[in-house]
Amino acid sequence: MRSSPAIFIALCGLLTAAAALAAQSVPKGMFEVQPVARPTQAPAANLRLASGQFFTYALPQGWRVGEDGQFALTLIAPDSKALTVMVGNAGMPINYPPGQYVYEKLMSIQPQDLQLSAPRQVRPIAGFANAYEFQVSYSVGGVPCRGLATLHIAPAYDTAVMAMTAALS
Repeated sequence: MRSSPAIFIALCGLLTAAAALAAQSVPKGMFEVQPVARPTQAPAANLRLASGQFFTYALPQGWRVGEDGQFALTLIAPDSKALTVMVGNAGMPINYPPGQYVYEKLMSIQPQDLQLSAPRQVRPIAGFANAYEFQVSYSVGGVPCRGLATLHIAPAYDTAVMAMTAALS
């Protein structure tokens, strides 16, 4: 089938109109979405695998280890304004309250006015039967801080394994 001059002219008109619209400024109350530039270095390139006495973990560039104990690992950001915490215990009572466990473990960083949201059930990681997420707020030296803590629970016959991770800033 041959294209007619009318179709060609119509297509040229549409392309011209599209180009004119693209050249106009964005109307008030609207915004233009710009694509995010890809980082020049892959995120994994900024991580290194580190090993402590009890854990092997990914350590972001500039972060330091705050605690590397038998039951806990704490990593601290270069500016000390963010930290991650991982703590776990086996042999916990089978019906130990999830919020109480998270509260007790976060109190080890000595925050003021520690507040936890109601637990929200989330998908557990492999090997755990249940998981709960908590919004966290507290202050340190009068500076407000927030974060998210997740508790994973693996019940056994008469005890449970509990593992909490938290990202706080």
